[in-house]
Amino acid sequence: MRVAILPTGRMELLGVPPALHALFPTHDFHSISKLPRDEEPFDSFTSSDKPLTLNKPNGNVDKIVEQMAAELVPGRDGLAPDLLIVLEDLEPPNMHQPAVVVQLFRDAIARHVEKLQQSNLRLADRVEEALRSKASFHLAVPMIEAWLFADPNGPRNAGVPAERLPPNWESAHDPEAFLTRDPVYLSDDCSACTAWHTLTSRKKKDHSPGWLKQSPNVHPKAFLAWLCRNPVEKNCSRYRETHEGAAALQALDFPAALRSPDHCTYLRALVDDLADGLGEKLSFPLDGYVAPITSHRERRASPMLRNI
Repeated sequence: MRVAILPTGRMELLGVPPALHALFPTHDFHSISKLPRDEEPFDSFTSSDKPLTLNKPNGNVDKIVEQMAAELVPGRDGLAPDLLIVLEDLEPPNMHQPAVVVQLFRDAIARHVEKLQQSNLRLADRVEEALRSKASFHLAVPMIEAWLFADPNGPRNAGVPAERLPPNWESAHDPEAFLTRDPVYLSDDCSACTAWHTLTSRKKKDHSPGWLKQSPNVHPKAFLAWLCRNPVEKNCSRYRETHEGAAALQALDFPAALRSPDHCTYLRALVDDLADGLGEKLSFPLDGYVAPITSHRERRASPMLRNI
């Protein structure tokens, strides 16, 4: 079967299809880019320092839904995928309200279908059916780098030196509730970032070290950048989403990442949804809790996709 992944991050665009192909090797996985033959993901609708609100719809989510529908019901000569997964980061500001993020996506679907109904009722019916039977919306919580912290080898695969890994980090709490209290990390003011300090003020802003942000203690991407810190780099880190991040994601060990039944419930919901949609039995037991808000096994009063 052909599975399309529509992500909102460069790391996901390059890394998720190979990672899922390794998990389901008899199926084809490919990413959907914002423009044909480029490597630019669709813009995220969750990436903001402020929590999302239902009364402020985001134009980026409408573009994602429009492309999702166009992929599933293409023109006369188009080839539709058998399944389509939209993958979006929840982001730290929305950790307390995943239901709001999901509802914003549902609202965007409703707007798109209503628009189609006004111009082409038959097409609207086809789109609605394709969305319910073939499409899913899943969340990387709080962001895709958490998956790397779920895999015992993930940080090493992303370039973290062994001596920099925090003690006992592998048995820490749920990566999807990422939290670090590392005092050295949290007090790092980037004074050792020699190359960054030579830049102009404008370039300093463009190449700001990843951990110079609000609430770095709950930001797995920032922590990973810090673990890969290198003072001779402009942004003070060897870590790059499109290289080290994508490579580590491609090598993700799913059985290890899902080894704890109480952890990674959103990632487990994605894997469980795919296994069901592809009619595949996994080579490892998928025991444990599944995030109900994105689980395809939950009964919805008015489902719009396979899982929401």
